[in-house]
Amino acid sequence: MKSPFLSTALVLPLTLCSMWAAPIEKDALQAKFRKRFVVVNDKGLMAASCDSSSGAGIGVLTNVVTSVRNIEIKRGTRCPVQPLQMGEVLKVEDASFHFGNLILETTSVSPHSVTRGAGAFAHEITAQAKAYVWFRAGKDGKDFAAADALAAHWFTPFDTAADAAKIGNTASGVFVKEVKAGMSFAEVESALGVPVTRVDLGAKVLYKFKDMTVEFQNGKVADVR
Repeated sequence: MKSPFLSTALVLPLTLCSMWAAPIEKDALQAKFRKRFVVVNDKGLMAASCDSSSGAGIGVLTNVVTSVRNIEIKRGTRCPVQPLQMGEVLKVEDASFHFGNLILETTSVSPHSVTRGAGAFAHEITAQAKAYVWFRAGKDGKDFAAADALAAHWFTPFDTAADAAKIGNTASGVFVKEVKAGMSFAEVESALGVPVTRVDLGAKVLYKFKDMTVEFQNGKVADVR
């Protein structure tokens, strides 16, 4: 007589393996991102920032992601284009699947700083950054796991903006242009504007902005916090 315990011991691992190996379906892939918030994990994606004076919604900007190393930027817009920064939080307005791609319509949670005009007419405005991101579902356009893996490389999804804020940057102020180590005072002011306060500590100088402090050592950026 076959032991029921032996049967259970054999069936349970097979059941668990089939659960672990279960491929993601198209509907589940779309639901994973639709109306959720995502944190940007890597550089390379672009977005367009349109203010009301430039005609919001004129055209779209699309990132076509076919692999971790391959992104094609389609600039179907007249609005200023900027990179999406690592740590930035986006809201996924919609998720769909067309033409063999997982398509995410995204909007930045924090506005971007955008330069309008030129020369004496140049001025800074703030605007939400919008972008479509297409993740290719393998070579045949039917590999949903491949699209899921690509999306996971760039985006980590969360249910709420508050949950995303624990990982990403959802400061109430503008999501400013990137500041890098080695930049000069002039380069930082060009990117961020004049600081709220400046603290001189000999060889060390602190530029304090609304949402960050930039530390200079001997006239060059040494730290940002």
